Amino acid sequence: MKSKSLEKAYELLLDCEKKISKERNFHVAIARLMELYNMMSQEISIQKELYKYLLISLYPFVPHLTSELWEKHSEFLGARTIEEAQKPDY
Repeated sequence: MKSKSLEKAYELLLDCEKKISKERNFHVAIARLMELYNMMSQEISIQKELYKYLLISLYPFVPHLTSELWEKHSEFLGARTIEEAQKPDY
């Protein structure tokens, strides 16, 4: 992803985390994740960190799916399970 796209992605993820943890505004958090997905779907390749953070952000909403995706790509992502993964440091 281009650096501008990466900045936008981190901005969306940070906003999503804020909406979940501080404001309990889940529908807006899901909208931010959908924005991020749409942005990522237009890219040719996705950076590892962004994919990792996307899975971590989606985990509260779809834990089974994100756990399966994480397990499938665990070598690429650097931790065996999503629960062992570190939270994003924006």
